[in-house]
Amino acid sequence: MLTTLRSLVKISLALGLFALAALGGGLANAPTSMTTATDAEPPPLAAYSGGGDGDSVPLDGAPKSDPYGPPDAPPASNDDLDASLLGAKTAQSIANIDSALNAIVDSVGKGQAAVRDAVANAPLSDGDSVAVTVYAASDIADAKSFLESNGVSVDYSGRTWLEAYVPADLLARLAARTGVIRVAPLIPARAAQTTGNACVDASLGTVSADASVSGNWVDGCDSVDRSGSNARFYTFSTSAKAIIDIELGSTTQGYLYLRAGDGTTTGTALDEAIAIIRSVSDSNHTALISEELDAGDYTIEAATFAAGETGDFAITLGYTAASTCAVTAATLSDESTTNANSGNWAASCESVAREGSFSQYYTFSVAATDPHHTITLTSTADNYLYLRSGGRTSGP
Repeated sequence: MLTTLRSLVKISLALGLFALAALGGGLANAPTSMTTATDAEPPPLAAYSGGGDGDSVPLDGAPKSDPYGPPDAPPASNDDLDASLLGAKTAQSIANIDSALNAIVDSVGKGQAAVRDAVANAPLSDGDSVAVTVYAASDIADAKSFLESNGVSVDYSGRTWLEAYVPADLLARLAARTGVIRVAPLIPARAAQTTGNACVDASLGTVSADASVSGNWVDGCDSVDRSGSNARFYTFSTSAKAIIDIELGSTTQGYLYLRAGDGTTTGTALDEAIAIIRSVSDSNHTALISEELDAGDYTIEAATFAAGETGDFAITLGYTAASTCAVTAATLSDESTTNANSGNWAASCESVAREGSFSQYYTFSVAATDPHHTITLTSTADNYLYLRSGGRTSGP
C-alpha cells in the first residue's frame, strides 16, 4: 500500500519572482502534485522598517529625545570641558577614538591650540567641527540623539553607524556614549583603481573548482565605495553557470563586495556583506556571499570595514556547478483559486542541494496585492520542498 507524503509551506511573500524546488528521495518516476492556495487568514506579522548597514540614508536632522536622559549641556568654552575626559589626557588616552582625533581632543582640552587650528588637521572639517564616522556595537540611536540634541545635523546613518560634522569639544563625550565602539575621521573618497594597478589581482583566473587567495590591506590601495577604507580587488571568471560561495576572513574587520565585470572597482554590487565574529572562540571576522552566477567575468572587493585599517586576510571560493534542469513556469492565480501543477522525478534532473535526490523546479511571481499563499507538495515518495527568491535553483 502506497502512502501519500506531503510537504507544506505557508508563506507571506513580497512582490517579486520566486523559485520552488520539489525533491524526491532518490525515486525516479515518482509522481508529484503541487498546489498553491491563498491563506485567507494569515498570522500577524511583525513590522520592521529601515535599511541594512550597507544603506546610506539621508536624514531630516530633526532633534529627537535622548532615551538615556537629557544630554549634558554644551560647554561654554574649552576651559569648561570635563577634566576627567580631557584635562590631563595624552593623545592616545581615549581608546575608541581614532589617534588623529585623539590628538585634536588633547590639544583642545589643554588649550594648546584654538579649536579651528586643531580641527584644520582633519581630512574634512568645517569651522570648529570635524567630519567623523561613528560606529556602534548594535544600535546608533543613542549617539545620534546625543548629537542632534547638541545641535549637530546627522547627514547619513545606518543601523550601527552615522556620519556627521561634530564640534571638537563634543568628541570625547560622544565617544563615551552608550554603545559607541569607534569614532574615526571621515576621509574623502579617492580615485578608482584600474586593472593595471597592483591593487587588482587576476590570479584566480577561470574558476571551475574551489579556490583560495590571500592578501593584505595597506595604505595606497583604496576602496571607492567605502570612504577611507583600504581594499584589494580580485577578478575571476566562470565558463558556465555556477554557485559561487565567497568567504573573507581576517582578524581585522572587513567588508566584502561582489560585482559583475573584469576589474570593476566601484558601482552597484551583486551582493555585499559585513564581516563579523561568528563564535566566541574565534578571533576572525568572517564575511560570506553566495550567488548563482552566469558565465562571465566578476570582481571581488575585500575592504576594511573602518577607515585606515591594515592587516592580513584570506579569501576562499567554493564552486558548485549549477543545475541544468529545466525550470517550469507554475500557474498562480488570485487568492480565491487553488492551482495544481504536476510532474515526475527522474534521474535526468538531480538536486544540487540534496546529493542523490532528484528534482523538479517551478518559478512563479507574486503580486503586491496578493502576498499570502500556501504551497503543498504531495507524492507517494518521501519528498522535500525548497522556496528561493529570484528564480534560483540552489542556495539559501
